Amino acid sequence: MKIELAHDILAKKIYDMASAEDKMLIKIQNFILTRYAHYTEVGALLDQNSLDYIEPYIKKITLEQQELSFIKKSRQLSLRKRRTIKAVALGTCLVLLIFGIQASKTFYELQLTLEKKQEIRKELHKIQEERSLAELRAQTLLEKKEEVDQDDLTDVAVIKQLIMQYDTLGQQQQAATQQRDLAQSATLSDLAEEAKEQHDDQYAFQLAAKAWELNKNNNQALEILEELSQEKEEESFIELPTEEQEVVIEKAQKKGGRLKDKDLNVIFSKENTVVQSRSAGVKKAVKSTTASPNQQEQVATPILHRVIQEKLPPKRPSVTAPLNCTLAQKNINKWFEIKETQNFKVSIKYGINEQLHFLFAPTHSEAIIPNLTQLNIHTAKQFKSIDLSKKIAPGGKIIYTTKLEPVDKIFLKKGRIVALSFVQAPQKSPSTPPKKFMLSPVLQQKFLTMSKCLL
Repeated sequence: MKIELAHDILAKKIYDMASAEDKMLIKIQNFILTRYAHYTEVGALLDQNSLDYIEPYIKKITLEQQELSFIKKSRQLSLRKRRTIKAVALGTCLVLLIFGIQASKTFYELQLTLEKKQEIRKELHKIQEERSLAELRAQTLLEKKEEVDQDDLTDVAVIKQLIMQYDTLGQQQQAATQQRDLAQSATLSDLAEEAKEQHDDQYAFQLAAKAWELNKNNNQALEILEELSQEKEEESFIELPTEEQEVVIEKAQKKGGRLKDKDLNVIFSKENTVVQSRSAGVKKAVKSTTASPNQQEQVATPILHRVIQEKLPPKRPSVTAPLNCTLAQKNINKWFEIKETQNFKVSIKYGINEQLHFLFAPTHSEAIIPNLTQLNIHTAKQFKSIDLSKKIAPGGKIIYTTKLEPVDKIFLKKGRIVALSFVQAPQKSPSTPPKKFMLSPVLQQKFLTMSKCLL
């Protein structure tokens, strides 16, 4: 008993005297022996945490071969687990990366598709709205064709043209119509030349005017109109701007009549030998379908106009459309723009006190508005001069006003205003005519109606 106690006491003293490292080696060795015993029982190897725990002390402790084999197997198992985890993690990352790229691409393409669809949908909606509005307006105007004035007729033509442009078939028809107009224009100008040689100047003018209306570049029609025009202008008819040429022709047609669409139908009918047998000459080809053989022998050179008119249905008496004075009343004191130049914008209005007002508004801060003293009102055939009074308006604007005398009112009621010109003070070159500001056909009609209703 005394010997055992002495041994325990001695062992305790030796343990207390050992260093911390020695104590740790003993502890590690006991840990390995314990885990090896557990391995022999259940087959559980060391995990990675246990291997990391004993790794610094393996070479400093003495182990049996089977214990070293146990540690080696544990290391191999832990290495396989780490490799498996890394492979799985790497594969997962690759899959997620592929999914991310594909998702981003799909999202981007989806965004583009949605944006494109939105743009297409908006464009189609806009086109449908414009076409529906144009069709509705055209239908409304056509249903009221008996009350339609010249402005509305212009709107109908423009609307029809816009509607045709939305349709491929309409575009093809438009091209075919243009080709037909060119061909008919050439034929009508040839017929006008023959009618002129037969000394039927009035009908020749109608044919040439219609030929020019179908093709503004028909030189033959322009030359005939130049020769037959009774207007005394400073410039020849050919040298006039297109707007003034239209005014001259319109005025001449009011006096001498114009070629109607039904006249065209007769001229270009297949049964009409005037056009279908042109190679034989217009004079020889003109034949009346109502004339007998004896009559044809007596008339060697039939008159072109009479032969065409024989084929027309009876004329209906023309009805002059009433003036729309209600609209004229609404346009009092309303500004209408005439022209915009580099320095100023010119507008005109009828005043309630039977005065004409002209507004000159500068288009930029350094614009200089001319000092004017006189207004020239131009019709297709003549012009009239009226004195102007000046008034300064806010914003650098200048308003010129003219008081209409009785003789001025008569002048405005009789003719359509086609242009305006102004005389500066002082006029540097009196021999040079002032620059004209041409009025649009719509504005011409508005002021003609207002002159007749209000003056």
